[in-house]
Amino acid sequence: MRRKIARALDWTTHTYQLVHLADSDEQARDEMMTILRAYQDAIEREAEFNARAESNEANKKTDRTPNALTEDWIGTWCLYGSPETVIEHLKPYEELGIGNILCGTTTGPLTDERLRLGDQTLRLLSEKVMPAFKKA
Repeated sequence: MRRKIARALDWTTHTYQLVHLADSDEQARDEMMTILRAYQDAIEREAEFNARAESNEANKKTDRTPNALTEDWIGTWCLYGSPETVIEHLKPYEELGIGNILCGTTTGPLTDERLRLGDQTLRLLSEKVMPAFKKA
């Protein structure tokens, strides 16, 4: 039974909608908030058009996309910080046996700045974070 659980955990995936890394926790938080503000603005623009499209009896939408600028949303869907902070955050998942982490790295409108920040995250993930989780 333990072997089955270990195998199941190995293919289990923990998901983050927005992952952002920078050289320091403060820089990562500031840049993440810039990303999230653009994302939330896009959600609001989209909601206005969705409301018009969903205004007849056949298309009544009752849910609303949560505000991505709240600490609750950030705490649920975001992983951010320096490589060291991100490693510390992910270690318990490794210890539990979860084998996969799904990282959204281009949340929000795709601009040149967003691509630069996404590249920064991917570079730090590949150079600093992933090596900390290599299996022996």
